[in-house]
Amino acid sequence: MKNKTGIFYGFWARDFDVDYVAFTKKIAGLGFGAVELVAESVRKMDPQEREVLKKTGRDLEVEFVL
Repeated sequence: MKNKTGIFYGFWARDFDVDYVAFTKKIAGLGFGAVELVAESVRKMDPQEREVLKKTGRDLEVEFVL
């Protein structure tokens, strides 16, 4: 098992509810392998939005931490 280096998305954001897909792409492009998200914001996403986020993370090999 390899430990991934991660970052909290809030490093770049002022609000809790942001475009997590865009932030996932950004952190993957910077070489991070994990991103910490706010659970309540993910809960408020509709199922299709969560599925897109899940697929983006899987495609970019980024793990999510809540």
